[in-house]
Order: sequence, then structure tokens, then C-alpha cells
Amino acid sequence: MSVTLNLNGKEFGKKISANLNNLVETVMRNTQLTIVEGFRKFPKPPIQSGQLRSSIDYTRTGEGTGKIRAKKNYAQYVEYGTFKMAPRPFMRNGVKDAEQKNLEIISKELQQL
Repeated sequence: MSVTLNLNGKEFGKKISANLNNLVETVMRNTQLTIVEGFRKFPKPPIQSGQLRSSIDYTRTGEGTGKIRAKKNYAQYVEYGTFKMAPRPFMRNGVKDAEQKNLEIISKELQQL
């Protein structure tokens, strides 16, 4: 008995390419929201004025790539701490927390192809 499986790589590639930017946008938006929601998880949330939280945004940087960042210049001190302040890794924790949902989003999109 013989089984033959033919995959049209070009056609599959076209389908993925057509949906890639939307998929990246969805994953990045989910990650951004998860980071912002994660601010409340800390015993002492890194929220005083809300400016740091509202400065978190995302941009697409190319085909299938993007960047999430906190625009406030003191974000790195909150994230990594200083010699006077313990770190409160809101970005790293948010990315980690969003990972499972992002995998589900990607998996669902691939199943629809």
C-alpha cells in the first residue's frame, strides 16, 4: 500500500503571507493588553500616574515582525530595578503570561488555512 501526499508550498506560502500581518497584529495586541493588565499583579503595582502603563504600545517593524515597548524613559528602572528599588518586571511577566494565548491564536489561524 502506498500513500502519497502532495503539498503545494507556494499556495500554502501565499495563504500564510496573506494572513501574517493580521496574525502579528493580533498577537502583539494581545501581548500589549496582557502586559497592561499585569500591572495589578504586583504587591505594590508600578502605578502612580498611569503614564508608564499608558505608554506601552506596539508597532509592526516588518513582514511578520513587530516590537512592543514602554515609551517612558524610566520603564527600564521599574522593569529591572535599581540599587534602591526591587525589580517589577511588568514587560517580561506580561510577555510570559501572553505566551499561551498567543500560541492558541497562532494555532487557530493555522488550522483555518
